[in-house]
Amino acid sequence: MNALSQRKEFISQRLIDLHSNSKYTPEERIQRRLRFTRRLLWVQIALYVILLGFILVLGIGSIFSELLAARWEKAGLIAIFALTYTVHTFTSLMHRSSLEHLQKLPDALPEDKQEQAKALNTEFRQLLFGRNAWIIALMVILAITAVIHFLVESISWWQYLGPAYVIAVVVMSINRYRTWQKLQANIQQFEEL
Repeated sequence: MNALSQRKEFISQRLIDLHSNSKYTPEERIQRRLRFTRRLLWVQIALYVILLGFILVLGIGSIFSELLAARWEKAGLIAIFALTYTVHTFTSLMHRSSLEHLQKLPDALPEDKQEQAKALNTEFRQLLFGRNAWIIALMVILAITAVIHFLVESISWWQYLGPAYVIAVVVMSINRYRTWQKLQANIQQFEEL
């Protein structure tokens, strides 16, 4: 299997179920999935911005204002949503980029570009579905803390975790954005082969 068909197969298997029994052709399924992903991404971005604003205002403000500190005390579940949407929104953005890339792929690649294309495919898989261990560890620690606070509601040091959540969400956003940029560069390099 050449590098081009490997990439097409990888994107198709991971993001679209092209082998299912359906009344739509594979091209129609790609179009439908891309439209759905675009709509979903708008909703996710809107929720992400709202949650990010909420975490920024309450997380930082809880140190300076008693009113915001009281609101932050009840924000355990929202803190979990903010952490989750930080990762999920950028993952959806990468999926959309991959689907658009699938539509732009040529029918054939020159034989002399196969090795370079295979190396790009390996990097593409890692960028799209690879996980950063420190991001996962950070999310788990903060999510467990938020769940404990949500269930017990008597953690006296919760108000001091506001800045930690703000920093975590911002760091994870920057990390996921950089991964998306690397994916975009990989896609562009592959399309230029």
